[in-house]
Amino acid sequence: LDYLGTEYREKRQILDDSHRKFHVLQEAVMERSHIMSELTEAIARIKQDIQETGSQHEGGGAVIHRVKESISSIKEELKMMETRIAVNRNRILKMHLKAK
Repeated sequence: LDYLGTEYREKRQILDDSHRKFHVLQEAVMERSHIMSELTEAIARIKQDIQETGSQHEGGGAVIHRVKESISSIKEELKMMETRIAVNRNRILKMHLKAK
């Protein structure tokens, strides 16, 4: 019977050690799970920031395109105005020469 008592205490000690190791490992897993959830949230925020930045750049691209179109339109108008000015100068010169 004394032999069984000793064996029981040894097995109980092994069980207690296993329980302590289990709790230490369980805490480590919980800590890593917490870190992983924080990292997952950070990644989600970064993805959202990237999408918002991309949207802003796309919107900026549209604005730049409209500005370029406006500049082209203004250049065309300037050419037409210069042509009209040249025609009117020519008319005035002709009128001035006729008057002499």
